[in-house]
Amino acid sequence: MLQLISYVSLCCQNCIAVSGCREQALEAIRAVRRKPDEGETIIVSAADPLNLVGILLPGPRLSPFSDKVVAYRAGIPVAIDVLGAVLSHLQPATSQG
Repeated sequence: MLQLISYVSLCCQNCIAVSGCREQALEAIRAVRRKPDEGETIIVSAADPLNLVGILLPGPRLSPFSDKVVAYRAGIPVAIDVLGAVLSHLQPATSQG
């Protein structure tokens, strides 16, 4: 997923110089969409352009000036909080024994 984001970002930066860039970016996005869900979690800052909560995704909009992050799994936000709290939330539960 991160490779796709990097590719699309680089492609969009070079769209003026490269013809057909849009089609290549769309094909890369479609290829990722077709892959089975691997359970990968992506964490982005509230200031990151990929923070789509409150814009395209349901939920209150986050200020880009906040110290919060958004954790996405399969394109769905699963946790929104400060980084430490999100990482704690995402850790698998350990048994007490």
